[in-house]
Parts: sequence; C-alpha cells; structure tokens
Amino acid sequence: MRGRDRDITIGGTITDAEHPTPAAARHRRTDRVMIFGVNTSPMAGRDGQFVTSRQLRDRLNKELLGNVSIRLEDTDSPEQVRVIGRGELQLSILIEMMRREGYELQVSRPEIVTRRWTAVGRAVETLMIDVPRTTRAGHCPVGGRRGTMTSMVNHGSGRVRLEFSIPRRPDRFARSS
Repeated sequence: MRGRDRDITIGGTITDAEHPTPAAARHRRTDRVMIFGVNTSPMAGRDGQFVTSRQLRDRLNKELLGNVSIRLEDTDSPEQVRVIGRGELQLSILIEMMRREGYELQVSRPEIVTRRWTAVGRAVETLMIDVPRTTRAGHCPVGGRRGTMTSMVNHGSGRVRLEFSIPRRPDRFARSS
C-alpha cells in the first residue's frame, strides 16, 4: 500500500483487495427536515455573536463540505433555510454545535420528509458523490441506474462534488397508478 492509500476519507470503502465482499444492506432511513432561520424573538441579539441570515447560510454551507448526510434547500424567505438530515439526533447535534460556536438561530419542529414522485411514478433521490478532482466522470456507474447529473461543484480543495437525480428503486418496484 502506498502512503496516500492509507488515508480514509468520507465515503471510502475498506476491504480486502483479494476477497472483496459487499457491505450489508442498510435499512431505509427516515429523513427529518427543520427550518433554520434568524432569531426573530424579542430576545434576539442577546445570546450570540452571529445573528444574520448570511452568517447562518455561510455556516451551513461550510457544514456541507464535511457532512455529506445533510442537504440544504432554499425557502420562500431569504432569512430561512430548510435543513434535511438523517434524524432528529443529527440535527440537534448540528444546532448545539452552532450554538456553542456563537450562532443565534431559531429552528422549526422536526418533520418527516415525504418521498417525491416523478410524473412516471418513480421515487427520486438526490445522490451526491465527492471525488478527487483528477477522477474522470465517465467512471461513475450512475448512468446504469438512469441517473441524471444536476450539478458539479469544485470546492477548490482538490475534490469535486457531483450531484445526481436518480430513481430510488428499479422500475420493477415503481408505484402503480
């Protein structure tokens, strides 16, 4: 093994090169969504040093670089952001970390994310893959699952984030009308 290969990164797989075995199937997770926004209560501005929506968005975008299990979506209000995570515990840890770093924010009650259905009746997920900048996009096996690339972002850290819209299950499991 070369020294570079010993580094473990997010999304990496550790296995025996001679006898690779696939990872066990995981149970379907139930995502949760919360609305993060600036504090609008009468006590606003007294508890933290980072209180603006721009500071809040910058912190959440910074969290996206290292935490691949959350997603951000814009809302109708520029002062609020929808944060989708793997569960209430993950979102509460994020909130507590931000609070300890000096961010003052308000959050909504957690809600369960419902599945999105396309016009042809297939559930769709967003797949995000972080790869080294030197990797060729053609080596990604998403095309076989009818995945469509929706964005490619180079964060300048030597890695590129590829985002795909991909059917959740093969056609044989598609919801019938």
